[in-house]
Amino acid sequence: GVGYIGGKGAVGLIGTINGPTLLPGAVTASGPSATATATQIGGNGGAGSLSASGGPGAPSMLSNGVQGTATGGTLNLNQYSYGGSGGYSNGGVAGMAGAGISSLTNIVDTTATSFTGYSRATGGAGGGGGGTTNAAGGAAAVALLSLTGAHAVRANTATAIGGPGGSSGNVRSLAFGNGGTGGPADAEAAATSTTKGTDPASAWARAYGGTGGSGS
Repeated sequence: GVGYIGGKGAVGLIGTINGPTLLPGAVTASGPSATATATQIGGNGGAGSLSASGGPGAPSMLSNGVQGTATGGTLNLNQYSYGGSGGYSNGGVAGMAGAGISSLTNIVDTTATSFTGYSRATGGAGGGGGGTTNAAGGAAAVALLSLTGAHAVRANTATAIGGPGGSSGNVRSLAFGNGGTGGPADAEAAATSTTKGTDPASAWARAYGGTGGSGS
């Protein structure tokens, strides 16, 4: 009802808890070759009906959530971060989406013959609107990736995808609202090889802005 709001999405956390402090590097792998992957997802906001507002989606901010060591083989480090979607509302305010941020940066390896990293961030979708309620915009996404290795290094890839805007309106009931704007995206990648030989270093970054929501 009026004045009420859907529940907030809960935050997902990947990390090692040391007292009140959350330390990075919770997912660890080691061996002749090693792969470590972390996925963090923010919860979605709850819907609001009978003029209640939609709840906000939780942001997801993942920083250096993986680490590993490969003694002469291949080391792969991968992390994914997804913001939560905002809740739908009919007659209230559509829920805000949560940002997605994935930062896998300043990672140094000295033993692997091949070192590869991947960082992906996706912003949450904006809450939709029913009746004359305007939809909320999609959330931002930021993906950062920087690696340094003793041999071949591939920062493949930093990928950021902005959240889509929510949709609004109901033509059948002659109720009209505005669609939400798509969320922005920023991606940055860097790779450095410290070898004196011919081992390559390469980096890729891809940023996709979110799609705008429909209005009617």
